[in-house]
Amino acid sequence: MSILSRKVKKVLLNLGKDRLVDVTPVSKSMGSILVGDLLAFTYRPDDKKRYNLSQRLALVVRPVIRDAKTGNVLLTVVKVPLDVDLDPEKLAELYKHRSSLPVGSYRTYIMSNILGHIYKIDTEDRGN
Repeated sequence: MSILSRKVKKVLLNLGKDRLVDVTPVSKSMGSILVGDLLAFTYRPDDKKRYNLSQRLALVVRPVIRDAKTGNVLLTVVKVPLDVDLDPEKLAELYKHRSSLPVGSYRTYIMSNILGHIYKIDTEDRGN
């Protein structure tokens, strides 16, 4: 497994998750990522901005789709801030209210611009 950032490791520790047991790499396909999944990945916006590489923690809010015009596979998520102390209760609240989050807080990523693996974090209790 490639290295997770310190901030992501801290969030995993706060959630009581073991990065070797509860974090698994998933493929960048439409069938492997589902609404409600908690993901960690590194995103490269374009070839010119290589300095803007950072790991993101995100909650999937829409199914992964292929754009009809460009052919890009798109991932729509709500970014989970890495600078706050995320505990299991806050994560449960985020899952509970994910359908009522404002659309303006959604971010769409092009899957081909995600570097390396996408990691799915097993959350078990999603508070549905």
